[in-house]
Parts: sequence; C-alpha cells; structure tokens
Amino acid sequence: PVSSKGLGFISESQLSGPHPCQQLGYLNILETNVEPSGVYQFIIYHKNIQKIEYESFEEVLKFFIAESGEEGLQKRIGLRNLNFVHCQGSFTQTFQKCTQMFTALDSISLMKSDLTNHVLENITQFQSLTKLELGNSNFTQYTVYFHENVVQFWKT
Repeated sequence: PVSSKGLGFISESQLSGPHPCQQLGYLNILETNVEPSGVYQFIIYHKNIQKIEYESFEEVLKFFIAESGEEGLQKRIGLRNLNFVHCQGSFTQTFQKCTQMFTALDSISLMKSDLTNHVLENITQFQSLTKLELGNSNFTQYTVYFHENVVQFWKT
C-alpha cells in the first residue's frame, strides 16, 4: 500500500523545482499506510486539490488547527469536500474550526460519528454547502442535496 514516503514524493519539490502534480484535484488514499502529517503536507503544497478520500481526516485537521495562526493558509486551501468517519468526543471543537479554515467547502460527509447538536449547528456556518451526508450508524446514511430539497435537521 501507499506510504507516507510515497505521498511525500509527490508533495515535496524535487531539486528546487516546483512541487509535482500541481493540477491534481482528487486523491484517494483510503486503506493506506499514509500518516495524517503526510496528508497535511500534501494539502499545503497542492492548492488545487478539491477532494481527498482518507479515513483519519480528523487527525489531519489537528495539524491545521495547530497552524491556524497563518492567515494566508486559509486562502490557499481549495478543498471542497471533507469526509469524516468514526469521529467521537472532541470532534465538535475540531469541526468548528473547519468553518473558518475551509471556506470553499460544498460537500461534507459525517459517517459513524457523534452527531451532536453542536456539530449540527456548525454545519449552518458553511456558506457554500450543497451536499451533506449524515450517517451515525453502520446501517443508515442520509444524503441531502440542497439544490434539490431543503430539510430542517436542527431546532432553533
């Protein structure tokens, strides 16, 4: 399987040249040996990446939170899709930071995760959201496309 070393190869510039694969828009690294720090570095150096399939995205976000003081970082990140699987506990705070860091998001998937009121309240902060997938068990999945229908999923 792909490792952090392999991902690092397409993340780092080669012999003072540009970073490779700059036009890459989609990356699937599910069921690999890639570490969250490698995914973080990949995103930093690939501003055109829009979607990454990866199981431990919550761990990747912790690197962004640690570096959140760098204001230009937010404007360089073009991720439009985030997938979260098996997120528990402190996920609410991590997810809240996403509203500030990933302003271009149009799709969020929360599967087998704690769907607390605080998490659901943060969803309303994403201004460009057009697709939302919610599924908090192994057997349920709900997909909402906002251009097709509007569903109230929280109380005010």
